[in-house]
Amino acid sequence: MRDNEEIEKVIQKILLHELGLPETYGTESGKIIPSVYIVSPLISQGSTDKLQIAIQSIGSKVVGNNVRYNPNNQFEEIKECVISDMIQIDVKSRNNDARTRRFEVLTSLASTYAKQMQEYYQCKIFNIPSGFSNTQAAEGATLINRYTITFSVEYLQTYKKEVDYYDKFSLNARIDSEEKQFNQKWGNVL
Repeated sequence: MRDNEEIEKVIQKILLHELGLPETYGTESGKIIPSVYIVSPLISQGSTDKLQIAIQSIGSKVVGNNVRYNPNNQFEEIKECVISDMIQIDVKSRNNDARTRRFEVLTSLASTYAKQMQEYYQCKIFNIPSGFSNTQAAEGATLINRYTITFSVEYLQTYKKEVDYYDKFSLNARIDSEEKQFNQKWGNVL
């Protein structure tokens, strides 16, 4: 993935752009109220009547793992890992926005902009679902409309590291007396 951008952030960029939502709805009691966010204990959720979309990875699997060397710099190791994440998106609101706009999330993930972002960040959104699950019961007694989808995403993470080579190693030569006597008698045969 280009610059190793988090896959959740790529999806967040797509949804913000395609749904035309602001990054935040302002603050309440000193906490920022986001419109599209990556699930975190630090995020204020459900404290607005406006549409909120939560993104989180609910599972990961390594599809491929490779180590190679830069052909232009033989001392640079390139570590690559292809990861398949299961992403969950929750669309929720205290008003009807979640119910009426939930399908915009699906069209956003299949949009031209989403395809451009996938190409730029070297990732692929797979199996965009054809519908949502109504997960309103997960909110308990609160009156929140909540709809959930899950889908898989594959992406490449790349890490580079300089490899130590012999010029960097410290070298101490030690000659014991028997080897010195051998070399004096027979010469250095090496």
